[in-house]
Amino acid sequence: MHDTLDALTGQAIVVAHDLSPADTMQLDRNKVVGFVTDVGGRTSHTAILARSLAIPAVVGLETVSTQVASGEPMIIDGTTVR
Repeated sequence: MHDTLDALTGQAIVVAHDLSPADTMQLDRNKVVGFVTDVGGRTSHTAILARSLAIPAVVGLETVSTQVASGEPMIIDGTTVR
């Protein structure tokens, strides 16, 4: 995944099955404007890190990584904790 993130030329929303806390910490805030994952919950380490880094994130969507194609336009509301 790091090669893919390093290759970003503009701003993007990362869609993944999961992001580890280490992956989350390494996200380039100039390029990654948010992320969505299949797994996780509001108390997962990745979600907590996203909040502390002010990165909009939606986690626990179960199958989003298989439903969204690369380059597909996407809007997320990852600022409200539920």
